[in-house]
Amino acid sequence: MFVTPYFGFSGMISDMLAGHLAKRGHDIAVVGYLRPNRRNLFSEERQRLEEKNIHYYLAKAISISIPNYVTESPYFLSFKQLVEEVQPDIIHINCLPFFTSYQAAEIAKKTHKKSILQVHGVIAERGLFFNTLQELYNFTFGNLTFHNVDKVVCLTNGDAERICRYGCPSKKIGIIPNGVDVREFHPTSHEESGLLLWCGRFVQQKGLEYLIEALKCIEAKEKPSTIKLMMTGDGPLFSKIYQLVKKSGLGSSVLFMGRVPRKDIPILMSKSSIYILPSLNEGMPYTLLEAMACGKPVIGSNISGIRDIITHGHNGILVPPRDPEALANAILTLLGDKNLRRTLGQNARELMTRRYSWDMITARVEKVYEETLAGAGCKTSR
Repeated sequence: MFVTPYFGFSGMISDMLAGHLAKRGHDIAVVGYLRPNRRNLFSEERQRLEEKNIHYYLAKAISISIPNYVTESPYFLSFKQLVEEVQPDIIHINCLPFFTSYQAAEIAKKTHKKSILQVHGVIAERGLFFNTLQELYNFTFGNLTFHNVDKVVCLTNGDAERICRYGCPSKKIGIIPNGVDVREFHPTSHEESGLLLWCGRFVQQKGLEYLIEALKCIEAKEKPSTIKLMMTGDGPLFSKIYQLVKKSGLGSSVLFMGRVPRKDIPILMSKSSIYILPSLNEGMPYTLLEAMACGKPVIGSNISGIRDIITHGHNGILVPPRDPEALANAILTLLGDKNLRRTLGQNARELMTRRYSWDMITARVEKVYEETLAGAGCKTSR
């Protein structure tokens, strides 16, 4: 049983770990929350889940949503009944700073089910007030969750070190990164000169205002500028970023694509010259792995979760977070050097096929499942 706080963008479940586990013959049930007025947005994901024989359950819950800060923060009302109905061998809990994770871990323990917590990042950047709330949660309910589950899987060593500070027993922790479908995401010859791409959710931790500031720097240096930025996705900060683009006079340079069907993401990545991720914090972003699998030169913030993947000057470029000038210079450097773009992209593709393909990652998760069912300690590391 895969537990996610709420169903987000299409492909988040069906094309990621759960989908690849199902492909290898596991019987997967996914539990998550979705507001009734958003269920039309779930139709594509529902179809993909059904095609892959993944059973899904929309959990009864109450949830709060705070514009610009919190998309959903649900409290499950029917989780124990779902566990009794499904009778899973393992409850695989996703995401740390959600009360649903504490609930799932507690009910797993009470019903004598084996459980795993997968940490997709520790603190999501939401400003001082909400960051403090997340810290308090991690020291209290997060601590209880760590002790109730049988294993904890982190994406990076940095996240493993952080959760130990909240009281997670180190002997429970294993490190397994995210994966990428290297067959679906692959290099092509469809690149459009000067096209930059960003994909994701419009939230504070993505650092999008610094990307817009970097474009302003480029416009000031390169007149006329032929650079275009394509942005896909939505989220609570969409309106703010859209207005910032208009106020900055960049309306003709930024293309807002909105929610893009999952099948179109590889096409957009193929068209781009550079993929950019100016985040302030991350777990391990799927879009970065996907862009690198497409053989794209990537620019990312020098933060945990990104620098775990990018080796500066070898398979991408790292820049300081919150530094529009450095980001602008990196963009101009790459656009002005075709050979460098090619070399970085080739090295990025090689890394993805060698260490991050879903076949390899899924096999490592299966090993953790086997250890959990056997009652062994977690031995998986990068």
